[in-house]
Amino acid sequence: MPEGIEGLSYENVKDLPYLTAVINETLRLKPSVLDGLVRVTPPQGLKVDEDLHLPGDVVVSVPTFAIQRDGRYWEDADQFRPERWASIE
Repeated sequence: MPEGIEGLSYENVKDLPYLTAVINETLRLKPSVLDGLVRVTPPQGLKVDEDLHLPGDVVVSVPTFAIQRDGRYWEDADQFRPERWASIE
């Protein structure tokens, strides 16, 4: 075992809030699927928001990369800020 990692076990590292926040923020900025995952609306259609109805059996997708960097949803959307995911002191 390499020097200095004797105390590293799953039990010792499984609950590291800052590490989880770093992983979440990394996936927000660099999602594994850029284009989003394709879905099909149910046969009866789908209501989105208050004023949008999508017909049934329509292929839909949300561009993950664009949404994760949209300033309407994220403060400082292009900045790497793990703190947004957890209360880290």
